[in-house]
Amino acid sequence: MGQKAKVNIQDQLLYQARREKLNLKIFLLRGLMLQGRVVSYDQYSILIQGMGRYQLIFKHAISTIDFPEGMSLKSNTDSDSSAEE
Repeated sequence: MGQKAKVNIQDQLLYQARREKLNLKIFLLRGLMLQGRVVSYDQYSILIQGMGRYQLIFKHAISTIDFPEGMSLKSNTDSDSSAEE
């Protein structure tokens, strides 16, 4: 029997947001809200572009990520998602 790979929902959502150039709202633990599109991400951080500038956000500082209404989670079978790690 083949072993099924574990699905990392965080990477799957960030990959989809980056690929579809979705505008996200990211709420930090301190209550600050940042808006922008995901340019890149790795295990520890997310780089977003919004309001004319880039911002590097460390994942440990994030409370919530608000995705656009109506967005559906797509199954990620592409192999290029591992390129971000």
